[in-house]
Amino acid sequence: MLALYGDRLIATHLNDNLGISDFNGNIFWTDDLHLLPMDGIIDWKNVSERLNKCGYDGILTFELSRISKPNRHDNDKYERMSMKEYLAECYARACRVASMCMNKE
Repeated sequence: MLALYGDRLIATHLNDNLGISDFNGNIFWTDDLHLLPMDGIIDWKNVSERLNKCGYDGILTFELSRISKPNRHDNDKYERMSMKEYLAECYARACRVASMCMNKE
C-alpha cells in the first residue's frame, strides 16, 4: 500500500506479530498480538525503508498490548513487567524504529 499511496500517508498504526497461527491460512483475531517492535516477525528494516521511500516524516503511533489473547501467552512477559519497566521498554523500541526511519540513506 505504501508503494501506491505512501505520498498520502498521514498516520501510522504499528505493532509486531507472529503471523497467522492456522495452518490453512485463516486469520483469527487472536493472531493480532500487538507485540513490541522486534519481538515478532515483522522486518522493521524493510518497514522503515518503505516509510523513508515514501517520504513519511510524521508521528509514529504504536498499538501495543501487555495482555495475551485467550489461550496464547505471547504477551505474558510484558504483563510480568512493572508498568514503569514496560513503558521504558516501549519507549526504547519506539526509539529504535524512529532512528531507522530517520536514516534516509
